Amino acid sequence: MSALTLVAFIFVMRFLPDFLAWEGWEACGKDDCNIQSWLSALSGWVAAIGAGVAAAVTLRPLRQQVREARRQSDFIVGDAEPEFVLQRNKPAKRVTLKAINWNRRNVMIDKVACTDKITFQVFNLHDLKDEPDWAKRARRRKIPSFRVNSWLDRTKAPTTRRLVITFGVEGQARQDLGYDGSALEVDIDYRVIGQSHERRTTRAVAMDVTDE
Repeated sequence: MSALTLVAFIFVMRFLPDFLAWEGWEACGKDDCNIQSWLSALSGWVAAIGAGVAAAVTLRPLRQQVREARRQSDFIVGDAEPEFVLQRNKPAKRVTLKAINWNRRNVMIDKVACTDKITFQVFNLHDLKDEPDWAKRARRRKIPSFRVNSWLDRTKAPTTRRLVITFGVEGQARQDLGYDGSALEVDIDYRVIGQSHERRTTRAVAMDVTDE
């Protein structure tokens, strides 16, 4: 911009000599109507614009660095977010929600709901280790909260818990998990247990697996 400004001034002085009589301009003072004063005034605006552009360009990478540094710090002190993985096993006709607690505090899973509530519903939820037969799973009931224990011993793997999701279509439980090949998405409402419970929400998209 500075270079273009200089070229413009040279053009004016060479081909438009009448413009050199700046003293007649209303915006021009009596003692500072010369090229040097106008260039000096313009340089301040150019510097301000350049600083604004530089700030806009560097602001996003700086925010990303701050977020990454905070994420690493949270992991070190044990305040990292839990991880939720939704797995659909078509051969086994089963969908499981795997919760991995990277936090030093317990996590309570309060609610799991389909994002497409019109087509699919979460009919029931059970722990994989204590999975009842299909007849019992198909009986809709009030779904309780599920606890995922804290990860205190960092020499061991983080605490995990796998929940089996029974889906319903039009109010009826359905065992066939390959319906229409549709993508499954669920919203998970959970709490991080502490002196004050922190309620949070996240979303998980199903991935098709054959080996869990």
